[in-house]
Amino acid sequence: MGINRLPLLFRGTKNDKCIFTSFDNGANYSFLRKDIAQQLEDLMVLNKPLKMATADSGNFLHVHFATRSFFLLLMM
Repeated sequence: MGINRLPLLFRGTKNDKCIFTSFDNGANYSFLRKDIAQQLEDLMVLNKPLKMATADSGNFLHVHFATRSFFLLLMM
């Protein structure tokens, strides 16, 4: 497991977008800013928001939307 800053190609039904991303290959979830996710896919509203712990003790992300897109690692 490790965190790397990599160029990833995100593919959605609306658009494709290459983004340099902090990528944790041991993570269970991947997160995008809402404005970027909306450029790729239509967002789905979660019926119950997720509360995700961060590496900063006592701080949490509250996730209200989900999208189903995939990403490809670009070898440069």
